[in-house]
Amino acid sequence: MKQLIAYCGLDCEQCEARIATINNDNDLRASVAKRWSEMNGIEIKPEFINCEGCRLDGVKTYYCSELCQIKKCAEEKDVETCGKCALIDECGIVGQILKNNPTARNYLKEDFILQTQRLILRRWHDEDASRLFELARDPEIGPAAGWKPHKSVEESLDIIHTAFNFPTVFAIVSKETGMIIGCIGFLHDEHLCKNETESLMGYWIGKEYWNKGYVTEAAKECIRYAFEELKLSRIWCGNFKENARSASVQKKCGFKYDHTGADDNWSEEVREVVINYLDNKLS
Repeated sequence: MKQLIAYCGLDCEQCEARIATINNDNDLRASVAKRWSEMNGIEIKPEFINCEGCRLDGVKTYYCSELCQIKKCAEEKDVETCGKCALIDECGIVGQILKNNPTARNYLKEDFILQTQRLILRRWHDEDASRLFELARDPEIGPAAGWKPHKSVEESLDIIHTAFNFPTVFAIVSKETGMIIGCIGFLHDEHLCKNETESLMGYWIGKEYWNKGYVTEAAKECIRYAFEELKLSRIWCGNFKENARSASVQKKCGFKYDHTGADDNWSEEVREVVINYLDNKLS
């Protein structure tokens, strides 16, 4: 669990009080103190705006250290965050935060991995099946990526248990809404990958979210993660020749052309597949 995720799931890294503290920014302290005073109907002085993070050792605002009922409850129950508490769905206190901040619950998941400015990338869960089906039943999504549209929630659940059941396959979640909008990840492909330091990247996104830059944003973070943390030497990626959107993502991420092949996959139609690669310049 990322240490700057608070007990309630809020991201302390984005908190202006912490930003002011880390940067010793007195102007920001004054601005936050004024706004918080108006919000709470009490006087909060700029010198009270000092906090290094809810779950980290170090200075905290008076509210965070003394008044926050969520923090007190978590410490009394000795749970890492509210995400570890069996009563999270029944709790009226943290429930209000989760209602008003749709990404908080995603942050509380044990397997939160990556994030960008607009997105969270996390593992898939059984409760995601209905949302996956809602997206994956669209006949314009699966065939463009090389798989059949889903026919039922049960099929989507089976996909979560099989094709998505890997630590490097992520649900793409919108920070704005907290909803899954697509999928991205890495898998070893025996036909392309020469050894365990190479992997194949694949992705798709719901039609409603096309042409908004989400896949490129997610792909760039996945590439960083693959090269810097997984220490991969090469990433492969492909697209059907007619899939200009997918080709554009790869171009923006710096992939280079390797070869063109053929794939009939589940369809009787043989389609041309453009195969590209990206090497880790640090390896």
